Amino acid sequence: MNGFLKKALRYKATHRGLKESDVLLATFVDKYLEALNPDESLCFERFLKESDQDILAWIIRQETPPKEYVWITELMRNQPSYAF
Repeated sequence: MNGFLKKALRYKATHRGLKESDVLLATFVDKYLEALNPDESLCFERFLKESDQDILAWIIRQETPPKEYVWITELMRNQPSYAF
């Protein structure tokens, strides 16, 4: 992953508006961003375009995430910062 995309994804993940989203996404980025392949990076970029409300609903299992985002929400649920 190129440095610009990595910086852009890190910024988008940590400047969301809801503190809960910032914490979960920042932890995800810190742990997984470097390991994402190009397709996963693009998927994560699309994921970041979703609303905070949708993302949180998917993580706490209030709603089912779209199939393309299941792997992201599963990884987030398995993070130490996941306390919902």
